[in-house]
Amino acid sequence: MGLGAVALIGWGAFAYSGESRAVLERELRAQIQQTEAERARRLEDRMQLQQELGAVQDQLRASRNEQSRDVRARDQTRAELVTAQQHLAAVARRREPAKEHVAPSAPPMPPVAPARIREDAQERVARADVGPPLLPPARIPQQPNERAR
Repeated sequence: MGLGAVALIGWGAFAYSGESRAVLERELRAQIQQTEAERARRLEDRMQLQQELGAVQDQLRASRNEQSRDVRARDQTRAELVTAQQHLAAVARRREPAKEHVAPSAPPMPPVAPARIREDAQERVARADVGPPLLPPARIPQQPNERAR
């Protein structure tokens, strides 16, 4: 009888361990499925973040290009202003000797066009970030007798 009891206890322990192993295996499979589902969610989140990062990088690239265009427009407008000022100074120097030879009864002359050009260039420098320049850059004469084209 003692041997029968031990055998019964042994078979009971074996059945219990088999059942607990099956329960443990089911729990482990459930954990694996949860881990795989979480991994898939994280991969989706990562892909979405990468797409958003790409969009932000595109916006940054576009902003840098726009800033570069604005800086070039500003620099070109400043160069045009300097050219207009030099032209105005040259016209003023040529005009001084001509004033001495003009008879006092001559009617006053209208303002010289370069003054309007200079004022326009100054306005464009002030609003250089508005858009591209409206006038092409002026050509500086190489020789004093050569006229600007």
